[in-house]
Amino acid sequence: MSALRLDDFDGGFIIAPWDRFKELVNWYSTHLDLKVTYEEDHPVEKMATLTFPALGAIHVKSVEYDHPHFAADWGRNGSARFCFTAPDLDATLEYMKERQIETADIAATAFGRRFDFYDPVGNRLTAVEPGEGTEELLAKAPDARFPFQSLPRFAVSRLDEAVDWYERNLGGKTERISEDGKSAVVDICSEGCPVLLETDASAADRGRINAAARPYWVIRKKSDFFQTHERLKEQGFEVSDIAGKPQFLVMFHLHDPFGNQINVWSYEDC
Repeated sequence: MSALRLDDFDGGFIIAPWDRFKELVNWYSTHLDLKVTYEEDHPVEKMATLTFPALGAIHVKSVEYDHPHFAADWGRNGSARFCFTAPDLDATLEYMKERQIETADIAATAFGRRFDFYDPVGNRLTAVEPGEGTEELLAKAPDARFPFQSLPRFAVSRLDEAVDWYERNLGGKTERISEDGKSAVVDICSEGCPVLLETDASAADRGRINAAARPYWVIRKKSDFFQTHERLKEQGFEVSDIAGKPQFLVMFHLHDPFGNQINVWSYEDC
């Protein structure tokens, strides 16, 4: 049995500094075309759920206590890309530039064109062109700047070793390797959701970075979540302590050999 079996990709967190929580909620709702559909404000933690026009959501989260899972290396971005689908990539880049939002140039990749942009606290985000098979989702919100999220992309310094690691430890199935042999699509979820791996020689130099913009995968059954955490520890993986409350949302993370943080949560049996 694989050490870690995930059910699906499930959005993610933007970990916000405590005193800039509201600023980031407003920034994301304005520039990513998101709607705030839930908010909670407690003495030591805050969270807002922001929903995409077509499908899915992300959450802005702030905590005023120490827990390894919520640690963030402010101002540093690792090898994982938190991606958002932009149907008109060129117009979206122009929108960002007109509003003095920091951006990078558009780059061509094996998975289509993309560009990076940055929120007010320096979190790197990535706008990507729509992938194959997303026509129905695009039709649900034809005028949206970002109608839904895209799959996370992990940079790795050695693609063959990365593919082998994901196949052995997450039960991954390689769906495709690019013609140049530098990128791969590896399905790591029971519900058929892949991670995109991209070769980047500099990934080996970054090490482990606790990026504040972080994608999450879900294990739907709480019992499976807790059993998985125990199994990872028993098999010698360096895994964080569980954060959250057992009756509600619980989370942990581990890293692949290239420093990419794999975040896992469970919130109800569904």
